[in-house]
Amino acid sequence: MCQQFFKIEGWQNKLAIIWKGPGWQPGLPRLGSDDFPQITYPIHVYHPNVSTQLSLYTFLHFAYVLIQYSAVLKYSKVNLILKYICVFCFVLELFDFSIIFIFNYFTFYFNNIRCDF
Repeated sequence: MCQQFFKIEGWQNKLAIIWKGPGWQPGLPRLGSDDFPQITYPIHVYHPNVSTQLSLYTFLHFAYVLIQYSAVLKYSKVNLILKYICVFCFVLELFDFSIIFIFNYFTFYFNNIRCDF
């Protein structure tokens, strides 16, 4: 959408891209073209084959991190650098949870590094 915003000419067209959506081009209706690709069946949905124990482990760790993060932000007297470190660790946690469900070869190594923090 940003690329299209900078490529198109005229300020009215630039604003129209923002308000009418990314599929809009000059001369098309408000919601863009009705020319959609055909749907091929069967539709493959991403569903990782993850055990219940691993899902529970991920959920409990996420809940723990969320509680700790909210506790740090609750006390406004905490140093700003400590808040940035907590935000970094929170993003690291989210990244680790996504890696757990992808289940690459380095999942366990990354999870061990995250747990060390």
